[in-house]
Amino acid sequence: MSDFTAVILLMAIFVAALATAALLARNMYGRCDDALSGIVNGVPIPMESRWRFFVHDYVGHSFAITMLGGVTADGFYVAGQALGESPAAIVAYLCALVGAGFFLFNLTLGIVWMRHFVRVLQAAGSD
Repeated sequence: MSDFTAVILLMAIFVAALATAALLARNMYGRCDDALSGIVNGVPIPMESRWRFFVHDYVGHSFAITMLGGVTADGFYVAGQALGESPAAIVAYLCALVGAGFFLFNLTLGIVWMRHFVRVLQAAGSD
């Protein structure tokens, strides 16, 4: 396989991973807005359902997005090793670096947002 073909394939995989992460994030934050506001399609929802939305939608999606970054980083790192000293290996390592940064960023952000959501839901439940 030529270096050009390898770079194109690596970039296609990278863009697909980014698109998947963006879709998951959009779904996750949309449902979290419902859980935090307590209103879905203009109808108030009980506190139990708000907690369910939080646990099932936020925690599950956040875990999936974070793991997507980790798996992507690992996959690109392995691809870089397989490509040896070619210029395509540099592209693979750069994609792995971005994936690792994405993993760490989402891990940190996920914990911060999770703590915030729990505080908001606990405060709403005590009203």
